[in-house]
Amino acid sequence: IQWLSRCRRPWKMADATNEAAPRLTKGAETLVRRKVERAARAQCDEQIKAFIECTKGRLISVAWACQAAKRQMNDCVKQYTTPESFDAARREHAREVPASVLR
Repeated sequence: IQWLSRCRRPWKMADATNEAAPRLTKGAETLVRRKVERAARAQCDEQIKAFIECTKGRLISVAWACQAAKRQMNDCVKQYTTPESFDAARREHAREVPASVLR
């Protein structure tokens, strides 16, 4: 059972508020993930459009020609899709829809 204590359980991790994120139903988790990813895409719209523009008219050369644009896009999205942002979204969803919390 010792290995169990080393397992990462995202729903048990706490962020700066020191409040553990609630466990949600599978459907609620999907909604939370979509909401956070949609917000990240909205925040990184400029970088995403730059990457899309770079890929137009390319097939194989995308791998090296658009590497910088892809890196900028991914770095932007990563800063908005951190475990802390997912935990905050879980807590917000749990407050809005208490029935979605697993007990």
